[in-house]
Amino acid sequence: MDIEYIDEQEPEPIRIDEGYYSLPTPKPKVIVESRITLDDFNRITKNTSPAKVYIVEIPSLAQLRAKYQ
Repeated sequence: MDIEYIDEQEPEPIRIDEGYYSLPTPKPKVIVESRITLDDFNRITKNTSPAKVYIVEIPSLAQLRAKYQ
């Protein structure tokens, strides 16, 4: 028994065979696989720390008014 779906854009119903949904799903191919060594990781992260502290001075409203008036 076929399943019929009616599409408003098609003049006739679309027929889908019973076995269509039982077909195996194709396995995706791996296009690129990238691996880095521990030495590469250490070289890349040598000069970076997990957390950096930035001190930013935020001017007051009075300072901004004085600067731009």
